[in-house]
Amino acid sequence: MSDSQKIKVRIADIATGSSPDILTTYGLGSCVAVMLYDPIAKIGGMNHFLLPSKLTDRRNENLAKFSDTGIEILIRRIEDLGAKKERLIAKLVGGANMFPTLAKNSIGQKNIDAAIEVLEGYSINVAARDTGGNWGRSVDFYLSNGKVVVRSFKIGVKEI
Repeated sequence: MSDSQKIKVRIADIATGSSPDILTTYGLGSCVAVMLYDPIAKIGGMNHFLLPSKLTDRRNENLAKFSDTGIEILIRRIEDLGAKKERLIAKLVGGANMFPTLAKNSIGQKNIDAAIEVLEGYSINVAARDTGGNWGRSVDFYLSNGKVVVRSFKIGVKEI
């Protein structure tokens, strides 16, 4: 894997690539990382978003910050690289309730629900997820095979 490039995806950011690239993000709390992958073309991308909808913050011009606009941009970008929307599979990580005593319907859960709703609107299947709970996560998304490795202090390392 020495010829792979590790691409960092920051908060409110979108990144794309192809095999053997690895997309990585750190510090997912209530944020959600949506990863889309075309297993035939071995092309994928990640959106690390903060809020469920652009309607919650009309001032912000960074469309990667929101589930509805970020996922749409992500789909377009990976299609531009050669992925086919009808082959895309999704994986979701994050959406934690970092302050469980404060809210039952947390921003984390709203983010998870929004991502699923947007993906269903595009007829994209959510193949796997590691969401909810009350702990942070970091992610490595391997574009060579679609594997997602999730790391957290509380749970350890797992693959989805």
